[in-house]
Amino acid sequence: MGSFYIGFYRYNQTFYTGTDAQPDVLHLFVKPEKSFIEYTAMPLGTGLGYLPICSFFSGAARVANAVKVIFKGLSTLKPLAEDARKAELWNAFKNLFRGIAEMVPFTGIALILFDSIRSSVYCEKTLEKIKEQENVAGVAIDGKIVFTLDLTTVDHIIKNTPEKLNERRLAIFREICLTWLKKAEEKGDNRGVGELFQDLQARYKKSPESVVQ
Repeated sequence: MGSFYIGFYRYNQTFYTGTDAQPDVLHLFVKPEKSFIEYTAMPLGTGLGYLPICSFFSGAARVANAVKVIFKGLSTLKPLAEDARKAELWNAFKNLFRGIAEMVPFTGIALILFDSIRSSVYCEKTLEKIKEQENVAGVAIDGKIVFTLDLTTVDHIIKNTPEKLNERRLAIFREICLTWLKKAEEKGDNRGVGELFQDLQARYKKSPESVVQ
């Protein structure tokens, strides 16, 4: 049985982040001529880590999940030199330290500050990668762009030009992305959001109109 999405995240993978299934930060962006607006999504567990009392339990769950990954990674006979394995272990240790921090009372403000800075850094990375492009919308996961489309695809849906055109474009693009994830969920596709958006990119290249149907 597949898990369902809350927004862009699966509910049962909340307390372990930095993976394709549960990225730390997900940005949706719209970049028309000479402007840039974005929507930021983070896992539910990240928000719970800001709240007193709730943060202790979310932190404990994160620590437990991280320890499982670390134990599994260190107990394997494969050499640590593999990049994917090193990245997996590094992410597990990040979750471990994050979980411990969440369990300490009244660290919420510090975590909010850290996450805000990290989100800004990822946003700047995304903007740097598309600085030469115009009239584009896209999805970036932890600063890595996984899906883009031409804004004309979105504009075909807008019947009349609203006052806040770019905000409307972003809202429509967000709905396109959520609909794609919902369809994957209904099919029982349990891959991470990164892979699913890469599939949407391939579909868009074959038939741009198909992504808005």
